[in-house]
Amino acid sequence: RRVMCTPEDVDISGALAWAEAIPRAPNGRMRAWLDVEADAAAGVPRSMLWTASLVLLRHLEAEHAPGHWRGKRVLELGAGMGHLSVGLSRLGATVDATEAGGSNSTGDGLAALAAWSRRLLAERDGGGVAVGDDG
Repeated sequence: RRVMCTPEDVDISGALAWAEAIPRAPNGRMRAWLDVEADAAAGVPRSMLWTASLVLLRHLEAEHAPGHWRGKRVLELGAGMGHLSVGLSRLGATVDATEAGGSNSTGDGLAALAAWSRRLLAERDGGGVAVGDDG
């Protein structure tokens, strides 16, 4: 089934906003990934965002009724920058995200993901974040 997006769609997860920000290839198609430049001030290491996570997030948001993800528990393996995890969290799911690759395996990457999660939870009226590192 093809997911159609209209201006009336609500973008709670942020997938549409991210998709609009991704530069298009010369043929007009969405690129397979977006290089994310490091931002030392924000604590963001250089990484990449795979656009497949945008497509999956939009599909998971559009295929279910509003509130479907509220109270659901999600485990994302290979979360990369955490876009899918954060989007599902914005939809109400409790998400545990893991990443063993380069984008979040450093202390800086984990700290940035934890800070992003804390801001998100604060927007959702509180909550807690547990980040573990056995390294």
